[in-house]
Amino acid sequence: MRSLLPISLVLLSASGLADTPTVRTDTGLVQGVLDDNVIVYKGIPFAGGAFRHGSASTPLYASGGLPKATGIVLINVNYRTGPLGFLAHPELSAESPHHSSGNYALFDAIAGLQWVKRNVSAFGGDPNRVTIFGQSAGSQLVSKLMVSPPARGLFYAAIGESNADMGPKHTNEGMAVLADAEKAGVAFAASLGAKSIAELRRIPAEKITASTFEGLPGVYGTSQTLPIVDGYVLPDDTYALYAKGEQAQVPLLLGYNADEGEYFRTPITETDYAAAIRKKYGAFADQVLALFPTSTDDEAMRSNSQLEAERTFGWQMWSWARVNAQTSHSKTFFYYFSSKYGNGHGAELPYVFQYPFGKPWNDDQRQIGRTIAAYWTNLAKSGNPNGQGLQNWPEFSPKTERVMYIGQTFEPGTMPDLPAHFLMDTYMNAKR
Repeated sequence: MRSLLPISLVLLSASGLADTPTVRTDTGLVQGVLDDNVIVYKGIPFAGGAFRHGSASTPLYASGGLPKATGIVLINVNYRTGPLGFLAHPELSAESPHHSSGNYALFDAIAGLQWVKRNVSAFGGDPNRVTIFGQSAGSQLVSKLMVSPPARGLFYAAIGESNADMGPKHTNEGMAVLADAEKAGVAFAASLGAKSIAELRRIPAEKITASTFEGLPGVYGTSQTLPIVDGYVLPDDTYALYAKGEQAQVPLLLGYNADEGEYFRTPITETDYAAAIRKKYGAFADQVLALFPTSTDDEAMRSNSQLEAERTFGWQMWSWARVNAQTSHSKTFFYYFSSKYGNGHGAELPYVFQYPFGKPWNDDQRQIGRTIAAYWTNLAKSGNPNGQGLQNWPEFSPKTERVMYIGQTFEPGTMPDLPAHFLMDTYMNAKR
């Protein structure tokens, strides 16, 4: 059973049963069960949502499988998406005491964490032992909460699964800055016939949320449905803040899956693929084509999907891990998920949440789920995924590049895809 609270914070009971205890919080009566370990999960649907859609009430997140299996409790925090979550506009910035606009999704997430901080003791929980984690867009949100000054002190550890935003700002590979986002917001309002925020507020919300909310004017390959450098919630781009050591000094567990490219697998001709690579990567095109070659249309489709997965997921997580490990006083742990049951974007989530999709799990899948859940909840309990009966998970370091292979096997190894990671890193740094 759940209770919908202000700022779209949804609390899920540990068992999902109607007879769970009711406690009083500063926003009313809430039904649920918590022990002394609390995990806060950013509510994102199975495929991630791309900051455009999604809900914490989807069956995967609301099933209660993980709490039943481990004794912890999930507090799912919803946040606004699309224009309502990310619209920047000079009039909105003028209204703000912080002189910023556009990062309303992050404000929602921070408000949810503040609620947890104030109220979790009413459930018997420890407000000083809260772990945030998310997948895809939710993972990117975690990466930004770690460097957001208003979020400081609201969580004890963090987990990111398959997405971050480590590219250079003010380019089509990284975050927009407030001034550009405000111009895009003015153009968006005009596309709906609104010349001011007052006029935009008179337009039905359904029309606003159904509208196309695309990239920044004149900047190819960008999106407005992303956090921006607003000077308050995010004072600089994500990578720069980590590089300066301004992230929350908390344990971080992160990684990606073996076939993230499945997410991007669409037909493309050899000719179109090669032309797109030369347009996007310029002086780096020959190196990119050497690693992601094309001699047939089928190979072009495979290479294109693998390259997009590297740019969007693989390099992002590797870059996040490296810069965090270089500047943090806390430990970093990296995973690489691979399983004979599927390795696409989000393939690890059923095991994390103990929620089988389709037919029931076999014994092997149940063991995979138990082991992954144990690592995740150990991090929440102690700041370290390791525990009794588990294969030792080594700390990640840029010098050793040691990661934990999880899924089909559970054993440490070297970082996969390193040639691609280093090439993408060289390309991104050239754009900084």
